[in-house]
Amino acid sequence: MKESYFREPVAHSEESIKQFRTIANNRIETLLRTRAPLDKLSTILGAEKFITVKKARSGASVIQFDIEGFVSDQIAKGTYLEIPTEYVETQEIILPPDPGKVLSGESEESARINRENIPRTKYAIEVLSEMKEPYSIVEGEVTSQMVRGKSYRMLIVPGLDKVLLVNDEGSNATFIIHQLSQVEGGWKAFTAKGKNELKKSAQVEVNFIMYLGDPASWKAKLKHLLTHGFIRQESRGILEKTSIQECERAPEGWKTPAALARELRVEYTTIASRFNLGIKNNPELFRRLKGTVHVYAHPDFTDMVASEILSREPAPGSWQVGSSLAERLNVSRHLISRIVAPYRELHPEWFRQHLDAVNKNAEYFHPELIAIIQQEIAKREKAPAGWVNKASLVRVSGVSFRMVARRIEKYRQTHPEWFHDYTAPATHEVIEQLHPDLADIILKEVSQYKDAPPGWVTNKNLAESLGVSERTVSAKVHKYRDGHPDWFLAYRGKKGRVFEHFHPDLIEIVSSEIKEFERAPEGWMPNGRLAHEIHRGTETIAKLVDEYRTDQPGWFHKYLNKSGNIVEHFHPGLIKIIRGRLEN
Repeated sequence: MKESYFREPVAHSEESIKQFRTIANNRIETLLRTRAPLDKLSTILGAEKFITVKKARSGASVIQFDIEGFVSDQIAKGTYLEIPTEYVETQEIILPPDPGKVLSGESEESARINRENIPRTKYAIEVLSEMKEPYSIVEGEVTSQMVRGKSYRMLIVPGLDKVLLVNDEGSNATFIIHQLSQVEGGWKAFTAKGKNELKKSAQVEVNFIMYLGDPASWKAKLKHLLTHGFIRQESRGILEKTSIQECERAPEGWKTPAALARELRVEYTTIASRFNLGIKNNPELFRRLKGTVHVYAHPDFTDMVASEILSREPAPGSWQVGSSLAERLNVSRHLISRIVAPYRELHPEWFRQHLDAVNKNAEYFHPELIAIIQQEIAKREKAPAGWVNKASLVRVSGVSFRMVARRIEKYRQTHPEWFHDYTAPATHEVIEQLHPDLADIILKEVSQYKDAPPGWVTNKNLAESLGVSERTVSAKVHKYRDGHPDWFLAYRGKKGRVFEHFHPDLIEIVSSEIKEFERAPEGWMPNGRLAHEIHRGTETIAKLVDEYRTDQPGWFHKYLNKSGNIVEHFHPGLIKIIRGRLEN
């Protein structure tokens, strides 16, 4: 039996089933219209059997998706996987490799990389589906020089103002970015940050979780972070930095928090919080399996936790858990959480912890609070017929979000009546909607984009032809934007998507500039790689090498690094000195 986030079949009303069928049909039809990669999506969702490839009269391959078959299969299984509102393939690398994390072709190192496929994207979609949170997918690219063989995917969740960075290959971590709207550059920012830079960034609230072989535990951690928001590193999961006695093998009868959570059929976080408290007060009751992060607890402790949880009573009949209330009212849990937040201090008695129908620890709401929630949702203003939001306009137009947003802003001051905040039909979240007249204007404007003329190429194509990174090309062309705006025009590519293209004159100039830079000679090394090898910070190394700039300018030179970026490299003689000063 396939792993499912639902521990037991979930009973759905005829109305909710009808709604699921309608939303799934609409979203798949939208994905078909926007030429989304349905073959990739079907693989993610485990729905390959509903994909067929047929030959058109022209000889081209045409992908067909059995929408009704997929929907009926989901209803029969009771899993109700949400279809993304959008699936975009970007030419950017999501989470580009940190210094030292690139390969120069096939090597012994590349052969040792863990290539096991772990369907983390599907697990994440199962969690979002259970939470009834709409999401879109952005898939990046990889190069032959990268260690990882699969791209990270972004799952953008506007209702929670978060983005997930997920990779299905090997031991890659999953990142949860909180307050995406506050991140400068939006999701594009994560095509410029490596993993280590992202973890250390003070401007981004980010958590990351590792997959330790248990899908239920991984999903529980993800759901907890999506529901409760940013959690500081030291308070996440089992206390990793606490000194716990190690053991070669798990003692007989001792259990991990994940095993106990499965046995009691409660959330992983419910057990993890008790483990953390137990480790602080009675560390002698715990053992960590040597060489791993797995923590085991003594039977006395696990029996105590089980007794406490199983003794809890079901909630009174008139009280309701937030998830079932959200489903009944057809809104997101995030909206429910926002409505009830002001009442937590005013009426703490309206919030209680009880066991739900599947024996999970859950928060229940008092009937008076439920009435307030219903009134709040009922009075929200719905958008008139024909009004659309930006995301819908992007899907229909087939151009980028940035391009649509830039065109919309031209009309904000002259036609303020074309912009209004209404509740979204599916989630009841209040978002900006656009007047039908404005939508028609934007669609007419973007429909006039033509195919790229001969000689015009995209940033990605130019980078590939020169053997450098896209960031290197972007940095080089930027200085010509103000003086030659006609060198930067949007055209449709081969797949019908609209991208910025560069004029042949600009291509010639940039190509000439980049070709002046050579690959680094043997022994030369950039700051990042040296820092990685000797396990020191780049700031520390930068301060030391600056002492030699005036007397030894020949020890500093800009070269292309292994990932195609133009960066400063250090002479082998300088590297030897720095190693000697820091390693002794």
